[in-house]
Amino acid sequence: MNALVEQPVLPAFLHGQPPEETDEGFRIDDDRKAAWAATKILTARRRIANRISLADAYQSRIMDWLTRANQADQQSLAYLEASLRPWVEQAISQMGRARSLSLPGAKVGLRKKPDRVEILDVDQALAFCLEHLEEVVVTKRDLAKTELKRHLVEGARIPGAQLVLGSDELTVTEDGKGEWT
Repeated sequence: MNALVEQPVLPAFLHGQPPEETDEGFRIDDDRKAAWAATKILTARRRIANRISLADAYQSRIMDWLTRANQADQQSLAYLEASLRPWVEQAISQMGRARSLSLPGAKVGLRKKPDRVEILDVDQALAFCLEHLEEVVVTKRDLAKTELKRHLVEGARIPGAQLVLGSDELTVTEDGKGEWT
């Protein structure tokens, strides 16, 4: 038993076979069998929720461990890269067109990263571009499903869209008593 997740105490009948099996197979044909099946559904849902909760807890613990375990190496990387960079820049500047240098056990160099755009104020940039550079503004187009549904219900024929009638979905909820009768 895992100490992180408290397992619910289940009634004894949940560990056995369905009540009153027949040669024709199990069939729900009375309140007792329906209650048994509903209780099995609720119990399975609780077990799934417990496993999800346990997985979330483990995931959080693993990420905390990973952060702590990597901390010393990340500090070393930052220090060593900051220390190595000036030496590499100096050595490469004396080599002419070369952008890398072979050392025993490693190759070091400088690589130009591509230029990128950093948007500091979306609203300000968007307002300017709408007025002066309309070609850089992207407009996302989508369908308003509520309005589309209204038109389909009214009988409109819209290529690529159809009205799917809602089906009855089985719902199983606890009765608040937590008992099986």
